[in-house]
Amino acid sequence: MFNVYCEREIFEDICLFDDYPNWKKIFTNQTQVLLNMSDDELNDELMNPESPIFLFQNANAGAVVPKALDGQFRALKENIPDILNHPRDAFIFDFEPDDADKIAKDFGIAVFSSKNLNDTFFTGGFFKELEQNQHIPGGWKSLISIDLPVSNSLIVSDDYFFENEDNGINCGLTNVTRLIDAFLPDNIKVDYHITVIAPKGNKNSRAWWIKKFGILKAEVTRLRPYTINIEMVFADTTHKRRIISNYINGWTDKGFCIFRGDNCEKVRGVNDIHIYRVFDNINNSGDTHYTSASNGIEQIKHHCTNAVKYIQNQGDSEHAMIFGDCNKDKSIKNRLLN
Repeated sequence: MFNVYCEREIFEDICLFDDYPNWKKIFTNQTQVLLNMSDDELNDELMNPESPIFLFQNANAGAVVPKALDGQFRALKENIPDILNHPRDAFIFDFEPDDADKIAKDFGIAVFSSKNLNDTFFTGGFFKELEQNQHIPGGWKSLISIDLPVSNSLIVSDDYFFENEDNGINCGLTNVTRLIDAFLPDNIKVDYHITVIAPKGNKNSRAWWIKKFGILKAEVTRLRPYTINIEMVFADTTHKRRIISNYINGWTDKGFCIFRGDNCEKVRGVNDIHIYRVFDNINNSGDTHYTSASNGIEQIKHHCTNAVKYIQNQGDSEHAMIFGDCNKDKSIKNRLLN
């Protein structure tokens, strides 16, 4: 469930008025609102037929009853790094707009000012069909040319990522670094977490991958001036080829080897790519992109957990390997998978 930590006053404005139609729709769609008020205050509001909160709840049967946080809410505002424990949640604080925007960019978390609330942050995205041999100057950087939301973590899952070569060059390896480069923010004040999960490919041994991963990690580390933690999980994963960040749900039809291994601007084969902010389809029936991403995270987490258990018992093998910046016990560090 999506959690929104929200100041009471702006929540009442969203409930009463039509200035924030997207937020209002989000609040009625399996979202838990956590308010900066006491239990007694909230109970009084829920019993008062003239209260904005009472009116909102009674007008929207699908809305989850808000909860009061009071002291916990104030503690979060006073110790901002704690928001990292909630990597897919949103925070609406009574901060100045510039201060809220700086926190969002520094931590890669959706933090907003109640004094200038962005109603369209969670909407937007793109879909593109790709043709074999199509030339895209700039490759991945040009393909993902949309304005991406703040983030501090990324997951890429593709069950055929490292299976194919072009003229002896593994196309997964050439695509993954450029894909990551297209998604990383320019700057952030915390470590950025990346997890790639895919089978290792039938042609490549563990020794081959040890060498190649060292090169890959060096390339990724040089992409930005901040610390990038990358975990590579070589194991079975979901059939659906997914890319998920804090507020993005994306997938491709035929995997993320979009460009040729020997030409990073030439499309390898017919494919399509979808990248959406998590509530872009909030006005449609069916699952939101947030729900879809949540389901994907749980499925990927299951495969990662199985790989970790296997490795803890058997060690790295041809069946499962984990390289990179995972925890010492081989468990996954990525915020989105914890």
